[in-house]
Amino acid sequence: MRNHLVFMVTLLALCVVTVFPARAEKLHCPSITDNDDKNTEMARRYFQMGTIFLDKQEYTKAVESFECVIKFVPYSFAARYKLAKSYDALEIYSKAKEQYEIIAAYDTKEAEAIRMEIRKRLEAIKDLKDKVAVTPVEVAPVLACSTETVTAFQEALEKCARLLETKNYAEAKILLDDALRSLDEATAEQRKLCLSTVAGVSLLVHSGIIQFNLNNLQAAQESFEAVFQIRTDANIPAKFMSAKLFEFYQKTLDAYVKKVQEEKDRILQIQQLEQNNLIEPEAEEDPAEPMEHVQPVLTEGKPIVLACRVQDALAVTRVVLMFRVDNGPVQQEVLEKLGKRRFVTLVNIEKLNFATFSYHLVAFNAEGSQVAAGGSAEKMLVFQRKPTVKVVEKPLEPIVVVPPVVKQPVVAPPVERQPAPWFYLAPSAGYEFGLIAKQKETDAHAFSSKDAWGRNFQNYSGELGFFLKHKHRFTLGVRVSQVSVQWTDSYVTNESRTQTDFAGFGRYAYFFTMGTFRPYVGAGVLGGVLRHSLESYDPIVIGDPVKDSASMKGAFLNLLGGFQVCLVPNCHLAMVVEANLLDNVYRTEGGSAMGMDTFKNLAFWFTAGIALMF
Repeated sequence: MRNHLVFMVTLLALCVVTVFPARAEKLHCPSITDNDDKNTEMARRYFQMGTIFLDKQEYTKAVESFECVIKFVPYSFAARYKLAKSYDALEIYSKAKEQYEIIAAYDTKEAEAIRMEIRKRLEAIKDLKDKVAVTPVEVAPVLACSTETVTAFQEALEKCARLLETKNYAEAKILLDDALRSLDEATAEQRKLCLSTVAGVSLLVHSGIIQFNLNNLQAAQESFEAVFQIRTDANIPAKFMSAKLFEFYQKTLDAYVKKVQEEKDRILQIQQLEQNNLIEPEAEEDPAEPMEHVQPVLTEGKPIVLACRVQDALAVTRVVLMFRVDNGPVQQEVLEKLGKRRFVTLVNIEKLNFATFSYHLVAFNAEGSQVAAGGSAEKMLVFQRKPTVKVVEKPLEPIVVVPPVVKQPVVAPPVERQPAPWFYLAPSAGYEFGLIAKQKETDAHAFSSKDAWGRNFQNYSGELGFFLKHKHRFTLGVRVSQVSVQWTDSYVTNESRTQTDFAGFGRYAYFFTMGTFRPYVGAGVLGGVLRHSLESYDPIVIGDPVKDSASMKGAFLNLLGGFQVCLVPNCHLAMVVEANLLDNVYRTEGGSAMGMDTFKNLAFWFTAGIALMF
């Protein structure tokens, strides 16, 4: 009944506009709200108005109405089609073509039904000029979550609740991850609005419940904190509550509230320091030098505020004040980050009876390496003043006061950590196959009849080296391979025996990243013997296969590629998988192999092992 009343009022207003056409005011389009039902109702109302204006051939008002509909419902095919026809009727062909082209790209049954008609109309107006100049209109961004997204959230929650009742947490996690992944292409504002809906908040709460039960405590904390950013009074459904989950949820909430309060206190502290003229407001631009610090003026009766700004590219996480009172021991104090790139500390000098106060500032990154400084240990910045001397009248009877002995804590200055090289030790096991060329003489004095691949199933290697600046690895190594063969002597096949061969190698590898997964490529040289097994036939007993082998000797160009997967924090222990291409560039029995037959002297070597870095 209410909707009919609203529609009748709208029609009455439309009749007034029709009776008194002298008014040429632009049709008002209201702002989008957080209420999806209200937004849908508003879009429906303006669509009805636009249809009436289009039927009455009042195309300007029709354009304004349908633009308003698209503001609320950007995916409305009917509104966009009628908007295109309205622009076309106004002979504003540039806008009409824009809307027609969008409609032609729709992948729906409605669009398919009129696609031929649209293409014909686009061909007809492609060279036509606009009748009137078009003033670009800025369309406000959509400030509401779409009905489809909210519906998808609600459906996901219903399925998730059933899975949680059966404690099927893994499948519930996949379901909610898919629902949240639908916001990947949304803007930050749209994502915030969708997660602020009742369904969005419930989705985050259920995600935290699932992650907690899967023992992913960090992910659970992040989900609950996302809830608190929207609603701190959100609750966990009683049927999924447990004592441990409640305790975790409450601790996460307390930590979040504390963090928010600390942030408020920090901002208040900055404002108070700036209002009292103890520090200047922070500049917006990046400092011109690594650390920007100006020594303040010492004013008796006021504390000293030491502040510095550091460059963004240095990724500074900590700034330390190193200071000495007179000739006392070196002490240190960590500055607090107040602002985007500014670090500040308050030194209450009035509490210190000194003649000289010397200091310098040191900035460190997350790895603990020094990246910037204000002053240095050799050239410290200094405050000087005359010590205050109090004159005390001598009492009638001397009173001896023994002052308490206060031991100043001796704090050693932080050691500057430089990216030192890591030593590298890696035992590995491998598999190899190599090309045995036609007419190659084997170890059993047979000759290969065609190009074929031989194999080496057992080879082991050890590699020792070091990292330079973390990404450059230099190593030396040795490998041992074993091939089982049958020796033939005077056309008599002897028993099997194992042939052991040694090779040495040196190489360099470059690492692309230094995270948990570290791919790398490199090159080097290997020298020694590569032996590969094959089958030959005994010349006496035709058809009797013999375990035979063929070898390549000399120097090999070694091209390699592989990756490390860190198994512990700081990557002191890692799994290594590697592929090697070996090219016999120099043969001890035949000289250089760099000619046209190089491809006949190739071997492929695959290894897997464990690397220790210390």
